[in-house]
Amino acid sequence: MLAQVKEKINPMNPAAGRVIFGAPQALWVAVVVAYPVGIIISFITLLSSLVFERNGYSATLNGICTSAGFFGALVGMLFLPFLSSRVATARTVYTGIAISCVCCVLSAAYFGAWTWIILRVILGVSFAAQWVYSEAWIMSLAPPKKRTFFLGVYGAVVAFGYFSGPLLIGLLGSDHRLMLLPAGLFFVVFLIVRGNRAILPDLPMREAIFSRRLLKSMPMLAGLAFLAGAAEETPLALGAVWGLRNGWSETLTVSALFAFALGCALWQLPVGWVGDKLRPARVLVFVLLSACVLPLSLALTDFEGAALFLVFLLWGGAVFSIYTLALAVLAERTRAQDIARANGLYIVMFSAGVVAGPPVIGAAMEAGGPDWMLYCLSAMPLVFLAFWTAFRRRE
Repeated sequence: MLAQVKEKINPMNPAAGRVIFGAPQALWVAVVVAYPVGIIISFITLLSSLVFERNGYSATLNGICTSAGFFGALVGMLFLPFLSSRVATARTVYTGIAISCVCCVLSAAYFGAWTWIILRVILGVSFAAQWVYSEAWIMSLAPPKKRTFFLGVYGAVVAFGYFSGPLLIGLLGSDHRLMLLPAGLFFVVFLIVRGNRAILPDLPMREAIFSRRLLKSMPMLAGLAFLAGAAEETPLALGAVWGLRNGWSETLTVSALFAFALGCALWQLPVGWVGDKLRPARVLVFVLLSACVLPLSLALTDFEGAALFLVFLLWGGAVFSIYTLALAVLAERTRAQDIARANGLYIVMFSAGVVAGPPVIGAAMEAGGPDWMLYCLSAMPLVFLAFWTAFRRRE
């Protein structure tokens, strides 16, 4: 009996709970906490985009609504060092989840452009701790030799939420009252985190997220996070606008975005496994090149049928893998005591990319036509690779 008990306890960190499928129980709780990340990025963003477009709002205002949530997350993260030194990490997370649930209920009860934008800001602020600490928990609890794989598991779970959005909207429609679905999800995750709060580690931030030392240690990773934010969120924020203005039906547009989001999920485990074998930075170069070529091919070629959905499937996987692989590089190069703070800075830069990307690219679409979304998304990875190459030559 004693031997059986010992097998169930994590020898590296007994406080993290039993070992389940080769990882401590606390790690799997953190993975579950990550699922609403995908729902917020996908379902809420796409639903907002369709509702705004149907009500005649401009692509620029549509992009502002998307950016509002991530602007709120950026603001919320600035307060995390203050909160983490005074409140237990798990308590901070499940309180934020409860506030997110209330915001979704209020969004379902009433639609108005500026009402939704304000609620998206509040949702972003409350969501910040959940986002930062779910990733920081995974990076701190995962076995080092399998860290990229477990970040791939995390990415797959987030991406499952990511492609659940277009799937649910395709099945249920785009009524604003569907915001009750993420509200119910937040409530379930709230119960899970609160019930497992004893095994989730405290990860206090000893310094502010924006410190000169931290910024100097990860300049290219910060730039990569900005790129990932703009490249990942813009297709969901403005992809519906792009498809509808090119003469596609709403069903075809949502189906293509579903393929994009499904690709996000399907790539994560293989990319995580290959990243552990070849090192994440090497795989990252291939992923960035793919994220450059695939949207450009959509602008230059009239794909139809299965070929169209295959391109969206591959494009989604490439874009989402940028985030996963960059997290693995971050974990490799960051001291254990700095992981939460470094991840906070990474997410701040990601949020900045989301805040800047959709409105700027939406304005480019208004000025030059819908295909300018694809031209901008294709150019960004190429520009980053050029800067990365120049930076590595200077080192």
